[in-house]
Amino acid sequence: MPKKLISSLIINSLKNRLFIFWFSVRIFSTAGPLITTYLFASVISALENKKGIEEILIILGVLLGVQIIENFLRLLSKTRIEFYSSRLVITLHQVLLSSSSNEKPPRKELVQAVINLCQSLDKFILYLKETGISGVVHFFIVPVILFFIDIRVFVLEMLLILIYLGTTFIMTRKYEKIYEKYYESTEGYYAKLFNYGDATSSAGNVLINMRFLQNFVFFMWGSLQNIIAIFQFLVPLIVVADIIAGTRQISDLVLVVGYTKESQGFLNNFTSAYEKFMEVDAGIERLEEDSKLSG
Repeated sequence: MPKKLISSLIINSLKNRLFIFWFSVRIFSTAGPLITTYLFASVISALENKKGIEEILIILGVLLGVQIIENFLRLLSKTRIEFYSSRLVITLHQVLLSSSSNEKPPRKELVQAVINLCQSLDKFILYLKETGISGVVHFFIVPVILFFIDIRVFVLEMLLILIYLGTTFIMTRKYEKIYEKYYESTEGYYAKLFNYGDATSSAGNVLINMRFLQNFVFFMWGSLQNIIAIFQFLVPLIVVADIIAGTRQISDLVLVVGYTKESQGFLNNFTSAYEKFMEVDAGIERLEEDSKLSG
């Protein structure tokens, strides 16, 4: 079965109105942390400018209301997404197997390839449900906010994004190929386990591929985190210099650092989501290969 057809079957399975609706609600709920960061900085600014207690209480009341609404929408949408994701995966097992092979029963390697692919898809969806969506949303919103706060911080932020994403795309492509090798080794392992009840001879190959995969993950994430660390050193340095010079207040530092801290979150989330997407792509590649053998 061609890769294009496999991808088409997966995309069609995702076109469920309720599934899309709850994903939309989850996206909307991710704006909460951005609003609370602004409100918290507003409280500090009000204290610095010696505003009245009534004004401070109003800001705190709005802050509480935003947090309650965000918590409700986040938890409700996450539970609904998890249910529809599980239903989607169960249906997709049957669709992919029936479309990949005419054999009864299908080859065990093919069954394992379908299981691997569906597990990767489920992990990808559930990751987006937990944190990945906020990464995508903040990826577009935070730089715009920083543009209006401080153009110098905005330039640094855009430079960080370009370097980080370039490194991510290069490394995750390599990650996909390594993960595909790992999937291939698990298919052989489980096929022998199902057939003979003993897959000791294949276990070593699985562990070797897993070790190589984990070593690469360590190198990839270590490189990306150090890129972020350098920029998170430079950004507060700019604002602190302004505070010492008397051109900014401490509340400005809270606001800028709060939003740039979100940068680490959304960039990490983007990489994790893209990493899991590459696992799905590796699963599609393996299913394409296995379906050719099944005829």
